[in-house]
Formats: sequence, C-alpha cells, structure tokens
Amino acid sequence: MKLAEEGKINEAENELYMGMVEDDVDYLELALTFYLYLNDMDGDFLDDNGYSREEVLEGMKDLASDWGVTGLEAF
Repeated sequence: MKLAEEGKINEAENELYMGMVEDDVDYLELALTFYLYLNDMDGDFLDDNGYSREEVLEGMKDLASDWGVTGLEAF
C-alpha cells in the first residue's frame, strides 16, 4: 500500500504477486484489499502514475480466476 501511495503502483502489484502464497486465504484477503484500495484512489492519481481503473478491474478478475471465484465476468 505504501508503494501505491508513492505512485509506484505497478511495482506494488509486482511485489504482491511475487509474494503470493497459493491456497493461503490471508493472501487472497490482502490482494483483494490492495485492489479495493487502488479502486478508491482518484482516477487522475492512477493515470498520472501509469495505472488505470481498468487495470484495477483486470487485476481483480485475474485474482478471482486464480482462486476459482466466478461472477466478475459481467464487469
């Protein structure tokens, strides 16, 4: 979250995935919290730092797919 606040959103996302622990529900919660945190950020801040609202949604969809969660296809 600190990296994201500093505008290093892509780096923060990379660290999130590098630290991924498969089948660890705590990791899923952390990752979802990260994407919800990004989604609450101002769109201009995201744009200014090389990230978009669409990337937030794609990240959530990818995460859901990795964990076998369905229902986000409509978004």
